[in-house]
Amino acid sequence: MNYLAILPVLYYIKRKPFSIFAAMSKNTKESQFFNKSEISSDADVIFVGTFPPIECGIATYMKDLIEAHDIFNEGSKSHICVVADNEDHILDYPAEVVGKIRKNIAGDYRKAAVIINENYKLLHVQHEFGIFGGSWGGKILGLTENLTIPLVVTFHTLARNPSRKACEIIQKLIAKCDRFFIMAETAIEILRESYGVSEFEKARLIPHGTPPVSKTLNIKHAKKQIGYEGKNVISTFGLISKGKGLEYMVDAMGKVVDRFPDTQYLILGKTHPKIIESEGEEYRLLLKKMIQKKGLCNNVRFINKYFKIEELLLYLNATDIYITPYLEYNQMVSGTLAYALSLGKVIVSTPYIYAKELLADGRGFFSGFRDSRSLADRIIRILGSPSLMKNTEKKALAYTEKFAWNFVGEQVAIFHKELINGAEEAVQKRQVQNTRKIVNWMKNGLFPVDICKGLSETEN
Repeated sequence: MNYLAILPVLYYIKRKPFSIFAAMSKNTKESQFFNKSEISSDADVIFVGTFPPIECGIATYMKDLIEAHDIFNEGSKSHICVVADNEDHILDYPAEVVGKIRKNIAGDYRKAAVIINENYKLLHVQHEFGIFGGSWGGKILGLTENLTIPLVVTFHTLARNPSRKACEIIQKLIAKCDRFFIMAETAIEILRESYGVSEFEKARLIPHGTPPVSKTLNIKHAKKQIGYEGKNVISTFGLISKGKGLEYMVDAMGKVVDRFPDTQYLILGKTHPKIIESEGEEYRLLLKKMIQKKGLCNNVRFINKYFKIEELLLYLNATDIYITPYLEYNQMVSGTLAYALSLGKVIVSTPYIYAKELLADGRGFFSGFRDSRSLADRIIRILGSPSLMKNTEKKALAYTEKFAWNFVGEQVAIFHKELINGAEEAVQKRQVQNTRKIVNWMKNGLFPVDICKGLSETEN
């Protein structure tokens, strides 16, 4: 028998058993879980997280990142596996969404690992505790701990005082991954002090992407388009919830309007879908009552919708001062803050972690937490000083030059390619080593079954 002729077959069985027997294991549940007709393409990278039509910040982030990433991915289009609640599982996702993990079904995570190992060269997880099922999202480990391909993790939330379980999950993700991305330098300090992480060779700082500055409009033209020509426009954008601190900005508007009557505060965005489920529009109604009580109905307006990027840019370009009066000090990322800063907007914010980093060195202004008086004072000072506004806008634009999605997408694609190439070189090296071992074993009269056993022992 020509043993050398069967070497490729033996090695393929050893390395890829799933593809050989996949046709024998098809069933209805699996076909709903992963669309195998879609994953048969040449995509190298698959992302896991949330994705439109889900309305949340990470879904929007992942869509923008993947679009930018794929421009630099040598013609290969990335795929997505969404993690969804039961009601989200049946949404009409775009074609690039090839898999759906049910958030609270542990088996889905393990099955996803098998299919992803078989069909892709790298997995990139967008991590926030609430996306994944289990205590502190621990079910994600059922996927990551069973991977045999390179893993990249982007951390969107890192609390300063995590529970023991949260700490354990982050530690395991960092131990398993080949790279992890953070969006603020402060994250290193938090990982070291609060999560017990001591090694940071895998860490890379990747800014939150933003629209290219070339998309900006003349502010007067933008104001005219949205119907606020000649007004001072202040805005806040994002999914509304109590943690946004909007009541303090509404309270501050009374003092601002006394000094600058032609000032309009726009609250842009829907109430967060999860808040609607649990509380309805309780918070928005509370804000409306405040507005009526203070006689601000002509100066504060809600635009209750989920904005497409083109419309959002129009409203941001019409904005003189952007406000983030958030209440949570530990907030690590704010896409809306990054967007506004990259468009050269003057920003007044509470000093949460991400804002402190982005608005340092005169790139913005800070008010106190839950302090409507300091909010009003900062806004009045800015509106009364055109030169201060202009200088601050210049600093914001200069700082965010490398925040553009095309730059961020290129950097992520480069890191992905480095990991994929490194993994492929390692596989090729093992193939050469194993082939030499097989030839030597055959010379000593070993049979194919012994060869497979020997390979298993040397690889484990």
